[in-house]
Amino acid sequence: MGSRQRLQCLIMTVIIMAAAGAASGKEKNYSLEAEAGLGYDSNAFLAPENSYFDPFLNSLVQPEKRSGFFIPLALEGKHALGPENTRLLTTFSAASRLYPAGDLHNANAHQLKLTTGLEFLLRNKGRFKDTFFIGPVLGYHQEIYFDPDTGEERATTRTVESLADRYIYYRYGGEAELRVRTTPVRFALKATASQYNYDEVPLLDSLDHLYYRVGGEAEYDIFPATELNLSYSYYARDWDSRRARNLQGSLVNGTIRKYTYSEAGATVQQRLRKEWTIFLDYDRLWRSDEFAGYNDYTRNRYRLRSRYRFGGGSLLRAAVTYWDRSYPRAFAFDDPAFPRKDYRTWEGEARWELPLAGAWKFWSEYQFINQDTTDPRYDYKRHLIALGINRAL
Repeated sequence: MGSRQRLQCLIMTVIIMAAAGAASGKEKNYSLEAEAGLGYDSNAFLAPENSYFDPFLNSLVQPEKRSGFFIPLALEGKHALGPENTRLLTTFSAASRLYPAGDLHNANAHQLKLTTGLEFLLRNKGRFKDTFFIGPVLGYHQEIYFDPDTGEERATTRTVESLADRYIYYRYGGEAELRVRTTPVRFALKATASQYNYDEVPLLDSLDHLYYRVGGEAEYDIFPATELNLSYSYYARDWDSRRARNLQGSLVNGTIRKYTYSEAGATVQQRLRKEWTIFLDYDRLWRSDEFAGYNDYTRNRYRLRSRYRFGGGSLLRAAVTYWDRSYPRAFAFDDPAFPRKDYRTWEGEARWELPLAGAWKFWSEYQFINQDTTDPRYDYKRHLIALGINRAL
């Protein structure tokens, strides 16, 4: 089945589930939320800030930053069938970002996710519930493999064959989650596994791989207005045939690439007033390249978040994030003649939601990213601003 047919099948499934929810009985056992807007992107293809020397081309590259308008679209839904103690629960989400201008079409992106399975009610204590969910998951992702310097589709050097479909994939697998909310220490345990199947492109290694993850989190009210959340997860990406790199940065024939990850995090949530809550997050991620350790890295991330609800019901969310990622062995351009890879990044975001008549909401948001790295191909700045309408059923 081709990429277009897979996308059509998933879209039809989403539409059928939405219709089933809307047509269900007297008791509302579904939710559906749609969103659309208009935005402006200052750097649609993540073009580097400065010119740089490319050792593969043996020439100086002058990136072309392209900006323009985009249309964000999103649809989310949930449908439950059966009694509360054992029910069939289906959730889906779809999102697209469309760039109308012809020279920005390659920045278009689409993704879909559908999960359905059985949810068991283990315990009920007031408004708190302990549940266990298990079921299959399907997903689809489409974006163009483009050159950030120009925004054009990437192609093979000699034969000029298109590589545009390299990042189109579908995935299938399953997940299970236990959520316990009726005890003083609330916690959740989750396991998931999916096979990712990518469209094949000429000459380049296949990106098909198995992804699996296990982890959990626990939260506890330290004080009446203060909550502590701790989390940990272990996950891996095990490629079917993608080659690994040696310590000189070269691909090695006959090898299979595999990355494993360990991630630990902590969040302190503080309610300053009834309408105002702040969050302080920290997480640390270790990645291990299982072949020679070339692509090992450590990432530290710090985030400050705020949520404020105004008297009229409008809601403002804001966050500022700093993260750094250090590679002890990998080089920029995967060439030992260049510096070790190192990233330092600032991100900011804010979203304001204003309730309108009925179930309508107006929203506006802003995002900013400033990535500073020793690999000049990925050194960029980007601003996005958007506004739109949200409708919930």
